[in-house]
Amino acid sequence: MSVVARKATIRTVASWSSPTELGRTAESNGPIAHAVGPSAFSGFVGEPAEIGPSALDLSRPRWWQTGAMHEQDDRLHAVLSESQRVGFLGDRPIDEVIDHARAFVAALEGVTGRIVDLGSGGGVPGLVIAADRPDLSIVLVDRRAKRTDFLERVVRRCGWHDRIDVVHADVAHLIGTDAAGFDAVVARGFGPPAVTAEMGAALINATGRIVISEPPDGDRWTDVEARYALVRRQHHDRRVVVFERST
Repeated sequence: MSVVARKATIRTVASWSSPTELGRTAESNGPIAHAVGPSAFSGFVGEPAEIGPSALDLSRPRWWQTGAMHEQDDRLHAVLSESQRVGFLGDRPIDEVIDHARAFVAALEGVTGRIVDLGSGGGVPGLVIAADRPDLSIVLVDRRAKRTDFLERVVRRCGWHDRIDVVHADVAHLIGTDAAGFDAVVARGFGPPAVTAEMGAALINATGRIVISEPPDGDRWTDVEARYALVRRQHHDRRVVVFERST
């Protein structure tokens, strides 16, 4: 089964795994195959018009494109503000949150196909990437059910359910399933460098890319390249670090 299902339901690792894998559970999460039920957020954010590739259709007049992009930004702001209100994002101004997430978008230039956002939490950077790159298929994965429930409702309301999957699972349980082999992995505040790099390297394909948020206080990645057969690529925005497989 394709990792990006063309239906508006939350996928679980169970739908990808072998019978043996289905027997595994994570102590911190309970069974890895746990479907998320009705949400307490059923009333959040009004039903928006669907955003699709036409929002960036270059055949449209420039004034139309500008209006569509402003509407898209307004929608992102509303959704992430709601995420912040319910405690899934910190108190950083939402405009800054979106701007930081767009460092990931820039680092994904040239990437096509499927990407995964590790520990999607309140939707950053995954939802911003989804808005700015309607050509990508995206998996948002988090082990916390309240967050995946919230993300699924956002995906439905934004009309993105045909190209975005929300998965309630520990990221480690994606490794070795047919969910792996992504064209890119993105991670913001997911975990220590070694853990993030290990997970990312296990999930990308032979030409895949890993984009990770980088704090401003120095380089944390000294031993990562050799250990996980990665090469760090030069990128103009120091807010993120970019790796690809070594050849």
